[in-house]
Amino acid sequence: MKVTIVLGHMLCVLMDQYYPQSTRFIPERWLKTPPGDEAHAIGSVEDYGALRDIRRHPFAILPFGFGHK
Repeated sequence: MKVTIVLGHMLCVLMDQYYPQSTRFIPERWLKTPPGDEAHAIGSVEDYGALRDIRRHPFAILPFGFGHK
């Protein structure tokens, strides 16, 4: 017997409870520390601050897999 399981990853990624403003391109959401004040710093402190306090489910998305490789 063969079973195929399909997961709707896109659904989780687009849920605002896990990723606020999910349709916007906000790479700062993945930063662990705020962007620097230097002129060459990448990212917006405002976008980082708006997303910093959101508590995400740790398994809402695992883009590179999980566990020991």
